Amino acid sequence: MGNPQLAARILENIMDGVLITDAHKNIEYVNPAFCTITGYSAEEVIGKNPRILKSGHHDEVFYKNMWTSLARSGQWQGEIWNRRKNGEAYPEWENIVIIRDDAGSITNYVAIFSDISTLKHAERRFQHLAHHDALTGLPNRLLFEDRLQQTLAQASRQGQMVALLFIDLDNFKPINDTQGHAVGDQMIRIAAERLTGCVRSADTVARLGGDEFTALLANIARVADVELVAQKILEVIARAFVIGGHELFTTASIGIALYPADGSDAETLLHHADSAMYRAKQAGKNKYQLYTQT
Repeated sequence: MGNPQLAARILENIMDGVLITDAHKNIEYVNPAFCTITGYSAEEVIGKNPRILKSGHHDEVFYKNMWTSLARSGQWQGEIWNRRKNGEAYPEWENIVIIRDDAGSITNYVAIFSDISTLKHAERRFQHLAHHDALTGLPNRLLFEDRLQQTLAQASRQGQMVALLFIDLDNFKPINDTQGHAVGDQMIRIAAERLTGCVRSADTVARLGGDEFTALLANIARVADVELVAQKILEVIARAFVIGGHELFTTASIGIALYPADGSDAETLLHHADSAMYRAKQAGKNKYQLYTQT
């Protein structure tokens, strides 16, 4: 750039952080955006090695590959985690280039980076929303089916038993219709919390939609243990739902299918648990039924 003053104004005003080192990788210059992003003042970093920003998120292989790429092509770009002065680790998208003189000798390294924390947070939020029910925060059908597949694969390798509970709230639609969707939504949220409290932390409770839930219990020792969980669910769902100062009541019907006895694949188990749930409804509701072929 032919105008040094213009170049200086650009560096001082761009939103990306800029760090320039000498040939020995000692920091010679940082721009205001660098200071804003990292929390360091220019005086605190001038003369020091950029390793003061290392977050500890990357191993030596990562840095070795980065420097190999720089040596080979004269530039490197990618995502890297660094650490602010306050100790907070954060992700950057960084571009590093080597500056050489007319003789080909390295004179400087220039790093230009942007803080992508907000972008990464948005990505995580999007991933969460894609795999979780917006109302309850429970895994949705997509995530549940993925966990079911993984659980069955592990159970197959280790010779374990798995239980799949299909849970439907009884007479929920009339409550939802008469009391309004806001009350119905609150009931669903409370029911989700109660169901989660009935299982182990390693188990999965999911909302498939409406008033339908599933519970996936891995590494089951006895069928009786599954029945105890089902009975506990019936008891907690039957308790009063206190919403807006009013008590509302519902019950649950539960169908249970066991792996490998009732099916060796996810689709079959879901179908059989659903079938057993309908048998529980036909038997008078507020009950659980184990799947049977008859």
